[in-house]
Amino acid sequence: MATVTAIYITYQCLEQDYCIVPSIRSVLPVVDKVLINDGGSTDGTKNAIVNIGSPKVHITTRKWKHDKGFWARERNFLIEQVDTDWILLVDGDEALHEEDYPKIRRAIASDNKAFAFKIIHFFGNPNTVADGRPWYTKHCRLWRKNTGIRLGKNGNCADDILFPNGRSAHYWGAADSGCRIFYYGWARSPVAQGRKLRRVRAIYHGSNEFEDGKLPPPAKYVYPPGGKPFTGTHPKVMSSWVKAHGGTHVQGE
Repeated sequence: MATVTAIYITYQCLEQDYCIVPSIRSVLPVVDKVLINDGGSTDGTKNAIVNIGSPKVHITTRKWKHDKGFWARERNFLIEQVDTDWILLVDGDEALHEEDYPKIRRAIASDNKAFAFKIIHFFGNPNTVADGRPWYTKHCRLWRKNTGIRLGKNGNCADDILFPNGRSAHYWGAADSGCRIFYYGWARSPVAQGRKLRRVRAIYHGSNEFEDGKLPPPAKYVYPPGGKPFTGTHPKVMSSWVKAHGGTHVQGE
């Protein structure tokens, strides 16, 4: 039977209101291992992950250099550690839906080398979906270890998942899995989103505010072009997080 490792990079996830614990819980039923590369969190992130209590979860702590290349560098470090047949890439503000578990199991039993997932973007709250440009809709997130796929220069989940020949795995050679990634990164609290945006600006624009102790202003959510009400159901493991952020469509209610 084919084996799968999920990979995560984490840093100050609790401070930034990531749904990291339910995210990891969402992948556990379909993976054999979860490898986590933590950049030295001091906000309780690592303890929260350890308290999940799964023997599948393994955490490595590394000192990151917070520059434009760290997303690729730290994810590629994890890719080198994987010893299973398949790799599943998930971010700490994303989750899988239990309805898709059978499709994932069928995917890893197939002869394909890579699979794309549909990305569902929540914006401002868990009741609103951002749809249309500039929101990406499909990404390669599951691939065979022996394909040689790595993260490119930017190395975030939005782009630069590349085959050895430099072609994007999002658009070349990734079959449609029929599965979804539920992305809650833009549905977190405005205060936490403000903290995240400050870190991103520091990385990309050379700001000296990365760790200066100043509180950034809360993010302002503006209803996005193409935004529409969410009509599906959230993953069960996300129920508490969704309700805490004003969301509905929680299963069992």
